[in-house]
Amino acid sequence: MNILKNIKNEFEELSGGLSGKKVYKKGNKIYKQVVKEQISFDIIRKIQPKYCPVFYGKQGDFNVLQYIRGSVDTNYDFFGYKTRKKMLNILFKMYQKAKIIYGKTIIHGDISPFNVVFSYKFKQIKGFIDWDHCRFDEIYYDIMYIFIMWGNILSNKKPESYKIKVLNKVYKYVLKKEPQFNPSKLNEYVLDFLDYSKKNLKTNIYKSSTEIKKWHEDCTKWWIKNFKKITT
Repeated sequence: MNILKNIKNEFEELSGGLSGKKVYKKGNKIYKQVVKEQISFDIIRKIQPKYCPVFYGKQGDFNVLQYIRGSVDTNYDFFGYKTRKKMLNILFKMYQKAKIIYGKTIIHGDISPFNVVFSYKFKQIKGFIDWDHCRFDEIYYDIMYIFIMWGNILSNKKPESYKIKVLNKVYKYVLKKEPQFNPSKLNEYVLDFLDYSKKNLKTNIYKSSTEIKKWHEDCTKWWIKNFKKITT
């Protein structure tokens, strides 16, 4: 790492992330290892200036970014409809702006609760982090995160009826914005998303690969069982 010679004295190494990349903090700046296939931050800032960290340039093998102070959810609590609707509105505006500027949509690509910074009581969305997977692609991939990853649908903290009700409201809202998300397409997208993410599993600091694989398999069963109720 070629930022400063006395890095241990000058920089705080951050932990808890899932990307596997080295991340350091100094003052109000973050230093994160560059991902080669990543879209330019100049492009990202044009379509999402409010929720993308300020990009200060590169230093050695690291991107230098604004530090967004706040909280992220590492417990995968089941987020309610209002929070998911806020997320969807932000994403839909981003897609629309990208189409106007570039003629195609840009997705975040990893819009899990780990990568959204909230105010400390989770009332306000302050910004998105970890844009490593940002790319020109179909919007359904981000939307599936809102359906599946924004809350553990297997959790016993919320009754089944509540979870189905929330996802039904999310579905109806998405359908108004994007009519192609009819029931059969939504089912196809969700199952593809779960299958893809299961095949690309890796151990993280919170769960082993075996635990994550089982979670995906159980999520798939839950979705197949309940998807008709969600799309009614």
